[in-house]
Amino acid sequence: MSGYLNKCEFIGRLGTDPEYRDTQKGGYIVIFRLVLLESWKDKKTGECKERKEWIPVVIWNQVIAHTACSLLKKGSYVYISGRMQTRRWQDKSGNNCYTTEIVLQQFDGNLQILDIEDKIK
Repeated sequence: MSGYLNKCEFIGRLGTDPEYRDTQKGGYIVIFRLVLLESWKDKKTGECKERKEWIPVVIWNQVIAHTACSLLKKGSYVYISGRMQTRRWQDKSGNNCYTTEIVLQQFDGNLQILDIEDKIK
């Protein structure tokens, strides 16, 4: 055992429709952005404030990916469990860029649709 744990859990709404993408190795992934909303009351003004966090999600698990594409759309309310992973890529100018995402791998990760009743009507 390594003594480390890389697990992230979120409840939020899809900020984008799930997008199906083919991989170079012949498989496919599904990506979307999860929106987390934090709200509070400003102590000085009493005004309600909000902040949104946009979390990129990448699904490699084929069963979960199929479910996401079939049943989810922008605004769907979900629970996501996966690993945090940072990948490096290059932009059009050749600059190194980094993106941190929540990844649901082939044999781990979880997606639960919390507003499933709305999907089966």
